[in-house]
Amino acid sequence: MDLSRSWSGWTCVVAALVLAGGCRKADKGGRAAPAAATATTVDASGGDAAPAKPTPPTPLTKKATKPGAAALGHNALLPLGDLAAASAAAGRGRFVLRYDGSDSATRALVRQAGVLEKILPQLNQSLRLPRDIAVVYAACDEINAFYDPEAVTITMCDEYVDYYGELFAGYPADERQPAILGAVVSTFLHEAGHALIHQLGLPTVGREEDVADQLSTVILVASGDEGNALALDGAYAFIDESEGEVDDTPYWDEHALNEQRFYNTVCLIYGSDPEGWDDLVGEDDLPEERAEQCPDEYKQISTSWNRLLKPFLTVPTVRVKLGE
Repeated sequence: MDLSRSWSGWTCVVAALVLAGGCRKADKGGRAAPAAATATTVDASGGDAAPAKPTPPTPLTKKATKPGAAALGHNALLPLGDLAAASAAAGRGRFVLRYDGSDSATRALVRQAGVLEKILPQLNQSLRLPRDIAVVYAACDEINAFYDPEAVTITMCDEYVDYYGELFAGYPADERQPAILGAVVSTFLHEAGHALIHQLGLPTVGREEDVADQLSTVILVASGDEGNALALDGAYAFIDESEGEVDDTPYWDEHALNEQRFYNTVCLIYGSDPEGWDDLVGEDDLPEERAEQCPDEYKQISTSWNRLLKPFLTVPTVRVKLGE
C-alpha cells in the first residue's frame, strides 16, 4: 500500500460491547498457558494450520491525506483533548507489558519498533482502570492472541506474531514491517477491547468479537493517516489469512468470517472521511452498495464508544502519540 508509514497519535473513541470473555483467534480449543520462561517487564506506567503465504494485495492509491475523523470534529460528542501530562494516579490500575522467553526474529522486530511501549503509558494516563492488566508476549503452543478475564491478562502469543512474519514474507522489504506492525497493533487493540469490556463492565447488545474489531478500527481511524495505514494493514491481514479457508469455513465461530471483518474495517475507514478515501470504493475493495451506509455506520459506532468510555477517561478523548 502506498501510504505514509510514520507513527503519530491516535484518539481512543469507543462503541458498545458484551461482558467479557477471551478472544479466540486461530485455534478454537482450550487456551494453552503461556510458557513460564525468563521474563522481562517493561514499566508502562505511564489450531488451525496457518494458510500458505499469500500474494500481497494490490497497492491502493490514495489522495492527499487528512487528519483523522476525530481531529476533524466528526466525533462531536467529545471534543479532542490533549493527553494529560500527569502520571497515572496512585492506586489506579495500569497496563503492564512483559516479554516472557526469548525473541524470535519477528518478535524482535516488533519489540524494537516499541509500539506497545509507546501506547501503554498513554493509555494508563488516560483511562481509570480498577486493576492492572498484564500484556504478555509469550509462547502458547498455538497461533493465538487472547484476553483471559480470570488472569486479567492479554496474551500475544509468540506463535501468532511469528505467523504474521510468515504471512507477510512475500511483501516488498519496505512494506513487510509496516504490515506486521499494523496486524499486531490491530490485534492488541482488539484484545484491549475485550479487557475494557470486562474490567469496566461495559454493556453491549452485539457480538463481542465484532465490537472489539470496531474499537480497534475506530481508535486507528482517529489517529489520522498513520492510524488509517495501520488499520488497512490489519484489514488486509484478514484477506491474507482467509487464503485456503474456503472448504474449512467455521460458520459456527464467534468471530465474523475474515472477509466480513475486512469489509467491516474498510467501511469504517471510508465512512470516517468519504471524500479522502473515495479510492477505497470499487469492486476490489468496498462495493458501492455498502459504501453508501458507511458514513452513518462510522458515526453511530464512534459515538457509541465515546458515550461508553466517557466516565472512565481522565481527558475528554484519549490521544496517543507514536511518533518521535
